[in-house]
Amino acid sequence: MSTATTAEPISVIAEKVMTQMNDKLGDCPKCRTRQFLNDIWLQKKNWGGVFDPQNRKKLCAPCDEEYRAFVETSGKLNDLKNLADYEKIFQEFLALPKLEIGAYQKSLMILKELAGMRVQIAIEHQRYLGRFRSRSKRLDEVHPIEESIFAELAEEISASKKKKDSQKAGWLDVLISQTAEVKALRTGLEKEIAERVKLFPIWTEFTKHIPGIGEWLTGFFIAAIKDPREVQTKKGEKKTSGLWGHAGLRVNEDGKAQSRTREKLDYDPTLKTVMVNILPKALLWQKTRFPDSPYSKLFDEVRQKEIAKAINANPQKCYIKGCNETKIINLGFRKDEERGEVFQGYCCAKTHGKQNAHKFFNPAHIQNRVMREVGKKFASDFYHAWLYLIGENADVSRNPRIMWVFEKALQNKEK
Repeated sequence: MSTATTAEPISVIAEKVMTQMNDKLGDCPKCRTRQFLNDIWLQKKNWGGVFDPQNRKKLCAPCDEEYRAFVETSGKLNDLKNLADYEKIFQEFLALPKLEIGAYQKSLMILKELAGMRVQIAIEHQRYLGRFRSRSKRLDEVHPIEESIFAELAEEISASKKKKDSQKAGWLDVLISQTAEVKALRTGLEKEIAERVKLFPIWTEFTKHIPGIGEWLTGFFIAAIKDPREVQTKKGEKKTSGLWGHAGLRVNEDGKAQSRTREKLDYDPTLKTVMVNILPKALLWQKTRFPDSPYSKLFDEVRQKEIAKAINANPQKCYIKGCNETKIINLGFRKDEERGEVFQGYCCAKTHGKQNAHKFFNPAHIQNRVMREVGKKFASDFYHAWLYLIGENADVSRNPRIMWVFEKALQNKEK
């Protein structure tokens, strides 16, 4: 069954998915917390184990990792000969006092640094692109790369990327290739992060099955949130607005979004950059490749709402910072061969017709609002899915996006 093709209503689909998911929730016999449990072997395969129902137990992912480490570092591994021996050492493991810094806490500490570095690389890469994209385009027109001393390097890049003649490498490709040494660092960080996020069910049961969202983005969100049960507003209420506020996306009482000031910064600017820029772009990658994904459809839904808001708006003054002009001109529509009629937004009368006209609610502004809203929606889904997976009984059955991902996770485990 697939939510993308079935005619069943979401309530029926949700009931089936939640029944299967709830079967996997339980109290971990080691840490005594209710969360998503893994089926594990006492006598693991790399220890010479074979599949047997008596060899199978249930542990949460962090305790499973600690059990493996306990057996391998106990010095008894070579003396364990049969299932009874492993059952005995498993009971010894369960009786151990709780570690001050367990596998979960240690991975959280490591993820904070590793994922933070990986995100900074992504941010710097985007800045680098922004600085050189327009210059490279102009240079391609007046001085093609084939006529420069970089001609041979451009040919190598075109060959490595298997570009067609009409898409051969240009100045931008050559400039970006000079950051190749960063790729090795990026790849290494991603491998380290992948080893850590596997201890968190929000990765194994959720983001792992969302196209475009990899281990490093998941790791960054895990490190940023730490414990979804502690995400609170200033009033102490547990809501996703606490997460949005931490990311600088809360709307203040005056209806305006949070902004940076010289006096005070009450949010995490890196988290904001990830949520409104890096994350939405990662999700946007799936639109042409996975059109049935609920996050692909979410872009279209949000964009239509933002376009309608822009067209029906009645601005009372210019939106450009520092301009207080109150006479606003509706620029109407223009015809586009591919997109039909395109709304051009508004402009204040003071700057209308001038080179630096104060235009707002144009397609670029709409796209920024779309990216921001999609980032917030995903963060909300991530938060509620994580709450559910650690046994907090969050009501996720009415969220079609979470249901789609959970169903996909269950299908992948059945294969």
